[in-house]
Amino acid sequence: MRSNSNAEMLAGVAASSLGLGRRIDIWSLALLLVTIGTLAISAGVLAPWRYGCLFVSVLAGIAQKYFSLRVALDAVLFKRLADHEFSKSSVQDGETLTALDSALADCGLIKAPEGLPRDMASRCRGAMRLLYAQAICMAAQLGALLAALSGGLS
Repeated sequence: MRSNSNAEMLAGVAASSLGLGRRIDIWSLALLLVTIGTLAISAGVLAPWRYGCLFVSVLAGIAQKYFSLRVALDAVLFKRLADHEFSKSSVQDGETLTALDSALADCGLIKAPEGLPRDMASRCRGAMRLLYAQAICMAAQLGALLAALSGGLS
């Protein structure tokens, strides 16, 4: 049995945590459907500020989808790093992270890295910030929808 370095453990923890992004995305999609349904059945009935809240809810849902795509990509990448699918050597050695950064830059997903590659801990922190941003967008989406639906149709 192969012993995992701290970097592989961090990658595994990040991959598991980022898996929550899928659940956030599903709830956000449900909220988006409710918002669009509300807009469809209430044409001309709601006060203008309520339409503004519904519009904000839709925008927050779109922003959440952007973050969910980034979180999903990171979840897969961290899982593969943790499972040594990119390289037989340890992630700790830096070659794997440098090769990953180069591939991501070649695909246009990140800017070309300059200098030393980021360590696994800073990558995990960055990925968790994306997950937090995704959750905040869904919370804003829910808040705007609840504000629009509160207190009847006036």
